[in-house]
Amino acid sequence: MVDREAVSADAIVVSVGTSPELMQRALAWLHEGKASKLVLTRNLARPTDQAGITVPLAEHRRRELDAAGVPETAREFIGGDSRLLREELAVVRAWAATNHVKRILLPAEPLATRRVGWLARRMLGPAGIEPIVVPVPVAGYSVADWWRSKAGLMAMENEWALMAYYWWNY
Repeated sequence: MVDREAVSADAIVVSVGTSPELMQRALAWLHEGKASKLVLTRNLARPTDQAGITVPLAEHRRRELDAAGVPETAREFIGGDSRLLREELAVVRAWAATNHVKRILLPAEPLATRRVGWLARRMLGPAGIEPIVVPVPVAGYSVADWWRSKAGLMAMENEWALMAYYWWNY
């Protein structure tokens, strides 16, 4: 785990499909003035969204932001078909270049901070964008004893596989 504190940034970036804990932390940072803009990357539409069975994640987040009192000027939805972190970061890089953003806050699940930080630095750093990845505690496990819960074991197993995939491919 990489442990960093949230500092002031130009924007806070989260995926519309992120966990409730990460979204709540992003909103708290926005209200604390850590950044003036909350940027949400859109994910590929789920089949149930396309069939009209479920509310699309972007619409769900829009409602959540309305309820939290986040003004339209302080939020922006970007992208539209991201499936992987790498695709989301490519969208963020293009958006940041267009908007002259130099520093972004990226909340991440504790066990994901190393992978997220490694890939964010690789993809955003050459463009002059400083990614600050901050661990946010999530329900189901803690970093101190992740091996004692099923959620923690699954999270660590997923991170090992994802980190190996990213190292091998990128």
